[in-house]
Amino acid sequence: MIEKKTLERQAGFGRAVRTPFISFLTTFLMLVLYFILSRIAPFGSVSALVSDMEVQYAPFLIGYKEHLTSGDMLSYSFLLGMGKNTLGMFAYYLASPFSLISFLFPKEMIGQAVVIIQILYLSTAASFMTVFLRKRSGRDDKAAAIFGVMYAMSSYAMLYMMNIMWLPGFMLLPLLLFFAEQLIEDHRKWVRLVPVMFLLFVSGYYVAYMVGIFSFVYLLIRLIEERRPGRDGKETARIVFRFIGCAVIAAGLSAVILIPAGLDTLGNPDYRRTDLVLSGRFVITGILDQLFCGTFDSLHSNKPFIYSGLITTFFCILYFLNPGIAKRSKIVFASVLSLMVLNFHLNLLDYVWHLFDLPNWFQYRNAFLFVCILILYAYLSFARRDALNVKQCVTAGLIVLGVLIFVYSFGDMKTESLRFYTNLVIGGLYFALIIGLVSPKWPEVIAGLKGLALPAMIVLILVDVGIANPMVLRLRSFGMQTRQAVQIGSDIKWADQLANEAGRIQEAEGKAFQRIEIDGKVNSVEAYNAGSTLGHPMISDFQSGANKHLHRFLKQLGFSTNYNYFSTTHSYTSVVPDSFLGISHILSERPDCAGMRHVMSVGETNVYELSVTGNVSPLVKRRHTSVEIHLFQNDAALPVLFTVRPDAAAFDYYSPEKDTVAKNLFEFQNRWLTSMFESFPENDVIYYPAGVREVEVFNAIMSDVWEAELKDEDLKDWDPLGNEPIDIGGEGVTHYFQITPKAGISILYRVVAGSEDPLYFSLPYIAQGFEGDVRLNGRQIGDVTRSEYSKIILLGRFAPGEVIEVEVLFEKEHSVVSLMDAFFYHCDTEKFFGRMAEQDASAGISGLKVGDGSVFAEVSLSDDRLLMTTVPFEKGWTLWVDGEKTPIVSYQGALIAVPLTAGQHSVRLEFRAPGVMTGEIVSILSAVAFFALIVVDRFSRRKQK
Repeated sequence: MIEKKTLERQAGFGRAVRTPFISFLTTFLMLVLYFILSRIAPFGSVSALVSDMEVQYAPFLIGYKEHLTSGDMLSYSFLLGMGKNTLGMFAYYLASPFSLISFLFPKEMIGQAVVIIQILYLSTAASFMTVFLRKRSGRDDKAAAIFGVMYAMSSYAMLYMMNIMWLPGFMLLPLLLFFAEQLIEDHRKWVRLVPVMFLLFVSGYYVAYMVGIFSFVYLLIRLIEERRPGRDGKETARIVFRFIGCAVIAAGLSAVILIPAGLDTLGNPDYRRTDLVLSGRFVITGILDQLFCGTFDSLHSNKPFIYSGLITTFFCILYFLNPGIAKRSKIVFASVLSLMVLNFHLNLLDYVWHLFDLPNWFQYRNAFLFVCILILYAYLSFARRDALNVKQCVTAGLIVLGVLIFVYSFGDMKTESLRFYTNLVIGGLYFALIIGLVSPKWPEVIAGLKGLALPAMIVLILVDVGIANPMVLRLRSFGMQTRQAVQIGSDIKWADQLANEAGRIQEAEGKAFQRIEIDGKVNSVEAYNAGSTLGHPMISDFQSGANKHLHRFLKQLGFSTNYNYFSTTHSYTSVVPDSFLGISHILSERPDCAGMRHVMSVGETNVYELSVTGNVSPLVKRRHTSVEIHLFQNDAALPVLFTVRPDAAAFDYYSPEKDTVAKNLFEFQNRWLTSMFESFPENDVIYYPAGVREVEVFNAIMSDVWEAELKDEDLKDWDPLGNEPIDIGGEGVTHYFQITPKAGISILYRVVAGSEDPLYFSLPYIAQGFEGDVRLNGRQIGDVTRSEYSKIILLGRFAPGEVIEVEVLFEKEHSVVSLMDAFFYHCDTEKFFGRMAEQDASAGISGLKVGDGSVFAEVSLSDDRLLMTTVPFEKGWTLWVDGEKTPIVSYQGALIAVPLTAGQHSVRLEFRAPGVMTGEIVSILSAVAFFALIVVDRFSRRKQK
C-alpha cells in the first residue's frame, strides 16, 4: 500500500513537471535558434553587447567577479568611478544568483556569458508561467507550455532582455502568482510565498517593487472574482493579511541588502525636475499598435512592448464572447485591461510604477505585468474553447481585422505596408486554425486533418513569437549597433595588457594608489566603467546610483557629463585635471597623447566586417576597425592624498555653470590651479589661447537676438537640474537659424597653432547641447550631444603656424542652434610639469596605505594646510586624526578634505556602508520570526487535527 502511494506520488510529480519542462526546453531551443539566426555569439560571430549592456552591465559583471575574489571590503570599491559604496549597485544590477554564471567565463567572453544567462532566465520564466497557467486554469493541459513560451518570447522579453537586472522579476512573477493561487486555495500554504518573495527582493529591488504591488492587486482581484462556498469575510481577510505578512517577512529577510542599498540609492537620487501634471503620455489608441507583430518605435520614447503573439489578441477577444465564461469574470478582465492601459497612459501613474522616477530610456519597464495578464486570459479563453462556435470566432476575426486596418490607416503602421500584410497573413492563418479548432464537424474530405489543427497552431505560434517578431525587433532596434565578438574579446585583451603594465609600473615605483584612464575609448573598450572591466581604479562611471555630486564636480573640468549626472567619462586627456585626480597612466588610440610620456604599444590594425540590416531594412556592410593602442605615463600624477593651500576650499568652483556670457573652462582651470598651489601664480598660466583665423557658417543665419514668437524643441530648458541659468537672449549667445532643413547647420573654425603644445577645443552651451559631429580636417574625432553639458575635446599636437580646420556639423533636425563663443587653447605641459615639481604637494606624506574602504597616512607639515583627497565624499566614511574621531569636511561637496595644523599627524579613513548593521539586525530578527511562525503554524495544525 505504501509502495503504491509512493508510485502514485512519483507519477503525479512527473506529470506536474513534464509540461513546464517542455516549456523550458522549447524556449531554450527557440532562443538558441534566435541567436543562431541573429549570429550572436556563442552561436555566431556577433557580440550580444549593445547599448547599456556594453557600457554598464557587462563591465559590472566582470568587476563583480574581480571584487569578490580580491579579498577586499565587499561594500566599497575604487573600481566604481573614483570610488563608491557598492551595495546600491550590487542590489540593482548584480544580486541575482544567475549573475554567478559569469564567473565561469573569462572577461573576454563576457558577451557569451550574458547570452547564456539570458537563455536561462527566459527559459525558466516560460516554465514558471506554464506552472501558473495550469494552476490558474485547473487543467492538466500540455498546451499551457506554448503559452509559457509566448510569455518568455514576448516583445518585452526580446527587447529588454539586455537589461538583465530586470529579468529576475520577469521570471519570478508567474511563480509568485502560482503561490498566490495556492494561498487562495488554502491559507495554510503561506510559507511557500516567503522564499519566492525573498529571492525576488534580493535579485533586483527595482522590478521587485513592481511585481510586489502587482501580485498584491492580483490577489485582491482574484478574491473579488472568485467567491468560494464557505469562505467568509474573516477567511478572506486572513488570506490578505497572510500575503502581506509574507511580504513583510521576506522584506525583513532581505533587509541586509535592501536597507544599505536603499540608503545608497536615496543618497544619490535622480535630480531631474519631474513634471507631475496629470497628462497622457501617448494617444490612448496608440496601445492598439502594440498588439501586432513587429511593432517597434524606439527604445527611448517607446510605447509599452506588450506583444506576445496575435493568438493572444484573438483569444483575449474571444474571452468576452465565450458563453462558457462567467459575466463576473469578464467584467473583472475588462476592468484590469482598462486599469493597465490607464497606468501606461497617465503620466502620474507611470511615475509611481517606476519608483517615482520616470525613465529616460526603455520606457514602460512594467509592461511585462500586462503581458502576463494578457497571456493568462488568452489561455483561460483557449482552455474553454469548447464553448465557442464559429459565429463568435468570425466576430473576433472581424474585430482583429478592423483594429489592424485602423492602425494601418491612423497608427504607427501607416508607413509600414509590409508589416500590415505580414500581420494580415499571420492573422488569417490564426483565424483559419481557430475556426478549425471550434468547428464540430469538418467536411468528410478533410475530416482526418482536424487533429492537426492544434499542432499547426503551435507551429504558427512558434514562428510568430519565436522567429518573425523577435527577428524584426532585433533588426530594427540593434541591427546597426553590433560588433564581432572576436573584436570585443581582442580589444579587451589588448587594453587589459596595457592596464596591467601600468599597474606593474605603479607597484615598481612604490605608488600606493594611483588611477589609470582611457582617452575616451580604445577601440571597442569605452571609458564608461572601464575600471570594472580592466580591474584598475579609474574616474569614469555610468550607473543609475552614481555619485551625482562627484559627477557635477567633474563636469566643471570639461569631462563628458550627461544631463542628470548619472554618467561622467574621461572624454579627454590633459595633464591638469588628470594629475589632480591621480591618473598616472592613459590608454589611448593616439600615438601622441597630451604631452605625456609614451611607455608601450600593443595590438595591430584589424578590420572586422559585418553584414547587418538597419531600420530601413537593406543589407549593408558595416566595418569596425581596431587599431594599435598605446600606454602613456603622467609623471605629475598626485597620490590619493596631497596638500594644498589652507583656504583652497573657498574657491568658487562652480562658477562655469553660472556663467551666461563665456563659459571658458580653460581659464577656469588656470584659476583653479592658483587656488590650490602657490607655484601657479595668476599671471603665469598653463592654458593659453590659440589664434582663430576665421569662422565660416553654412546653412544658417546668425543673430544675437532671440525672437520670442519663434518656438523650437531645441530651445527648451535643457538643464533639468536647475544649476545653469538659462539666458537665451543674453550677452555672448549667438543663435544660428537653419536655412534649409535638408542639411544641418555647420560651423567651421580655422585655427592657427601657436606651438607644439596640445591643442584643445570647447564649444560652450547655454546649458545642454545639440546633436552633431566634431571634425578635425575633415575627419570625425568626437561629437556634441543634447544629453551632455559643455565639454573639452583634445584636438592633438600641431606644428607652430599650422592651420587646422575644426567643423561642428549639427544634425539637420535642429532648426536653430544657440551657442556661446568657441575656445581653442593650448596646454603648456612642460611648464605644468615644472610647476608641479617646484612644489611637491605630496611632500610630508608617508606610510600611505589604500584599500577598498580604507586610507591611512602619516602627515608631517611645516605650516597649516588642507589635506586634499581624491576619495569621493559620501556617507559611510569615518575620519580619525591622531586617533580621534574627527568630522569630515568636503571639498566642493564632492571630495573628502582634512584641515590640518602644522606638525605630525596620523590620518585614517574607514568606510562602512550606512544601514549594514541595521539590515543585519532586521534580517536576523525576521529569520527568527519566520521560523517561529512556522513552528506555531504547525503546532496549530496538529492541535486542530
